[in-house]
Amino acid sequence: MNTQPASVSFSSFVTSLFVSALHYLGQSEEDPKPRLVMAKQTIDLLEVLQKKTKGNLDDEEIEHLAQLISELQIKFVEVSQAHANK
Repeated sequence: MNTQPASVSFSSFVTSLFVSALHYLGQSEEDPKPRLVMAKQTIDLLEVLQKKTKGNLDDEEIEHLAQLISELQIKFVEVSQAHANK
């Protein structure tokens, strides 16, 4: 059995932030209540990483980060609108 922790890559790091943002958007079974402020802060953090790492990422990392941000922005709008209509 391998007891060493998995290595952390840029992609795994931003994916963990993506999962956190989904949780804050109420997309997890254990806590379906959206926390929009926390979700927005996490999305903003991903955008800061995108800007600050420009020129230092490979093509796959650039695409992965852009895709995650785009998905979260769309989901944020959907959740925000649904929450406003309650």
